[in-house]
Amino acid sequence: MSNTLEQFFRDALATSGAIDFRVRASVTENGVAFYIHPADRSGTTSDFKVDGNTVRPAGGIPWHLLAPGARPPLGEDGALLAEPVGATEAG
Repeated sequence: MSNTLEQFFRDALATSGAIDFRVRASVTENGVAFYIHPADRSGTTSDFKVDGNTVRPAGGIPWHLLAPGARPPLGEDGALLAEPVGATEAG
């Protein structure tokens, strides 16, 4: 697992050829955070905290403190598990 955003991009290109990414950001009273994942393919998801123009790995900081309730579940390979948009539970 990379510990910088630069290394995350380098690793994604080297391991899966990823050049497109999806980012989900969250702004809370605890600050601004985001996670990033290669678009439309399996790959590593990395979490980062933003302080002004400085991006820091969020490793060691529980996501629920950075962005409560904003992170969907991850599969064993670190890939995001998709949830249908607008789906409702049958009651």
